[in-house]
Amino acid sequence: MKNIKKDFPIFQRIVNGHPLIYLDNAATTQKPNAVIDAMNAVYRLYNSNVHRGVYTIAEEATAAYEQARQTVADFINAYRDEIVFTQGTTASINTIAYAWALQQLKKGDRIVVTEIEHHANLIPWQFVAEKTGAELAFIPALRNGLLDETAIEKVITPNTKLVAFALVSHILRGQIPAQRIIKQAKNVGAAILVDAAQAAGHMPLDTKALDIDFLAFSGHKMFGPTGIGVLFVARKWHEIIEPFFKGGAMVATVTYEKTTFQPMPQKLEAGTPPIVEAIGLAAAIEYIAIQCPFNQTMLYEQKLSELLLQKIAELGHVKIVGPQDKEGHMLSFTVENMHAHDVATALDMAGICVRAGTHCAQPIARKLGVSSWLRASIAAYNSPEDIDKLIDVLKSCNKKATGTF
Repeated sequence: MKNIKKDFPIFQRIVNGHPLIYLDNAATTQKPNAVIDAMNAVYRLYNSNVHRGVYTIAEEATAAYEQARQTVADFINAYRDEIVFTQGTTASINTIAYAWALQQLKKGDRIVVTEIEHHANLIPWQFVAEKTGAELAFIPALRNGLLDETAIEKVITPNTKLVAFALVSHILRGQIPAQRIIKQAKNVGAAILVDAAQAAGHMPLDTKALDIDFLAFSGHKMFGPTGIGVLFVARKWHEIIEPFFKGGAMVATVTYEKTTFQPMPQKLEAGTPPIVEAIGLAAAIEYIAIQCPFNQTMLYEQKLSELLLQKIAELGHVKIVGPQDKEGHMLSFTVENMHAHDVATALDMAGICVRAGTHCAQPIARKLGVSSWLRASIAAYNSPEDIDKLIDVLKSCNKKATGTF
């Protein structure tokens, strides 16, 4: 695969005397010139609100915004009217919680998530369960961090009305048994929400092949801007879903007594939408298709990920958190006798960016017996040299911890 790092201007930076090495891609990715230029072009040439003005630049902005919607629809094999633009994955999941789950669920119903979810795919369902009386149940994780596949059919029971899970974990390696979860959800007639925040940009997404009801992901984790997310809502729910965020743009008629709403997707897009960000996301999708198509990127990232796993595993003073599986574009670990934040600081002094903390996963952290850890996560612009430099600093951390220099 060709080197695409030159397309990302941030990698021209020198940080603490070192060339920037960015290994926090699970949190957010860097942006290529193609995305930055596309967004700048809006502000420079046709900045306007959408679906309102009849003047030329307003129509240009509307056309570009709706073309972005079509680009996203094609990206995940969906219909254009199934694509709702939000602020991010968290906003997309909360939209389903408020606009669908609060109306559809009741006491005696069950919501199922896994024990390894991001807080954004846990807390909204805690809220829904509290408000509706529904039960929140979990597909458990084993002590090694993998999901207990034998529990899927036991947990997803006939009274289950929603199953929500991440297609790729944000903290642990290992394949999620997505097809088995989806199959059991279908068997009991439950709706399915997939959190694709860590999958988008790393693998193809196909809503029709997955045969799901809702899907959520963010632009900023796939070379796009922050402040833009996608919510896929299958057409079967378009008449039923109830907008919870109300205001301009999503209305059809308004009187002092009553309001009617636009059809989907406008029904869920009240106010001024993230216009420039949506256009930036479309540019990111086009960049991925041309510069790092999945048939090349998946193989490259897999090899790089396996190299990261191999080299980390060779360090006697570093402990890997969770399964040492080949699947995954990130690796979580701890360093013996050093707090995760101290290790992250040492890495930062060498120009290397990783994440340290509990990574919006406090419940599973407690179950795995980890209070704080580090996460290195890769993207298509990373290189074997990036991994080597990470390992060099981790080796020096062992010397600092033991006092041997």
